Amino acid sequence: MLDITICERLCGVEGELVALDAKTLRHFFDPASGRAAIHMVSA
Repeated sequence: MLDITICERLCGVEGELVALDAKTLRHFFDPASGRAAIHMVSA
């Protein structure tokens, strides 16, 4: 896990950071029916 100060240097920001988490739900993608995968992002 990265230290906050390392993240600040890499991103070029100082102060508050918001952690993001992204997931793709399994078993929702079906190319035969044209159904796309479901993507969720939380902060």
